[in-house]
Amino acid sequence: MTSFDIGIDTPVLQPTYVRLLCEVLRKKGIDLSATLREVGLGDWADLQGRDELLSVRQVNQVVAAAAAAGFDDRLALEVGALLQVSVHGPLGYAVVASPHLLAALEAVHRFAIIRNAAMQFVFRNGPSHGILGVRERVDLGPSRTFLLTCVAITIAQVAAAVHAGESGLQAVTLPFARPVWSEQLEARMRCPCQFDAAHLGFRWTAEDLARPNSTADAQAYGDALRTCEQQLGALQSQTLTQQVRAYLLARESSWPELQDVARHHLMSPRTLIRRLKDEGTHFQALRDELRAQRAEFYLTRTSLPIEEIAHRLGYQDTSNFSRSFRRWFTMTPGGLRQAARAQSHPRDPLGVNPETR
Repeated sequence: MTSFDIGIDTPVLQPTYVRLLCEVLRKKGIDLSATLREVGLGDWADLQGRDELLSVRQVNQVVAAAAAAGFDDRLALEVGALLQVSVHGPLGYAVVASPHLLAALEAVHRFAIIRNAAMQFVFRNGPSHGILGVRERVDLGPSRTFLLTCVAITIAQVAAAVHAGESGLQAVTLPFARPVWSEQLEARMRCPCQFDAAHLGFRWTAEDLARPNSTADAQAYGDALRTCEQQLGALQSQTLTQQVRAYLLARESSWPELQDVARHHLMSPRTLIRRLKDEGTHFQALRDELRAQRAEFYLTRTSLPIEEIAHRLGYQDTSNFSRSFRRWFTMTPGGLRQAARAQSHPRDPLGVNPETR
């Protein structure tokens, strides 16, 4: 995935943290269904069954809604209490079945990008200790402290899953200011925490890294790793068309021109055109297809004003956006939104909306 370009609108995060955040808030009497619909995630039932990745923008808006309801980032502690290593799919199974913590962290180093492409996980092992560093690959915005805290708790749980409940952590560094709930976090991590650090980091002794895992299962470990390799391979074997799609989506609102995209991929515009043609597409057709998809998404899955949607799609003038939209869908943006709402809230033969009865 080294060539994968990401931005705040790129799907990069598994829905686990947001799903658990909403679950915590529901137990407190706070329903974020309106926000979920606003960001295109449907209702609570839809979120529970969702497997598709979330964008950072979507996570930011859900976290912002929680803050508006009077809650701060310490909610990450409650989310962490609900986390199970198994929610991380094949990678979680590989961790639980790994022969020792060293193998588990090497699996995290290689495969965490499958679960969280917004961050880069790098494990380095030395003669006396090993360090797992986590660096942000995209601006996490207002959800930064929440997400980094969730990841910190997740890593501690990964280690605890291998060490019969004890993480063995010697120290943790966190790249944000010490919060008022820092003592609760340190109690959860069971080790000293250094705040205002350069990046999120975790340290273990060589002895703890090599300690055998009591739940090791060579067969299950091998099966889980093979599944992880298959998922990673699918992620990395992108065609040029897929790479260009990712590059454009990561730069939504600016929508780079052909020359910019070619320069990024270290080729001439002529070569880019030829290679895309070999894959059965054209640059302008690809860009229009993506813009049309995003326009339909925003109009039918959110309540963003049409002017804001036009801006996000790189149009300075709403009238230009409307002309393009009519070319794509043979109707106006407002017409599509109205049709989508009518389909979601059908009226009975007497013309009465069921929701108003």
